[in-house]
Amino acid sequence: MAEDQELMAMLKAGSIEALEQLIERWRGKAEAYACSMLRDPQAAEDAVQEAFSRIYAARTILDERCSFSAYLFTI
Repeated sequence: MAEDQELMAMLKAGSIEALEQLIERWRGKAEAYACSMLRDPQAAEDAVQEAFSRIYAARTILDERCSFSAYLFTI
């Protein structure tokens, strides 16, 4: 499996497969983090979905030198 930075570069170039791999890799951790803050599993799932949507929308300005998790957990 590709490293996050490689996947971010591929995502920046428009690869849906790269986004799918990042979601698969990070969704569980992100949902656990969001649930610890929101105390509502459904709200956490919605928040994580929104975060991935925002990352996809901003994919052309991502800096692949930064960690994907920094983008995800900041959003």
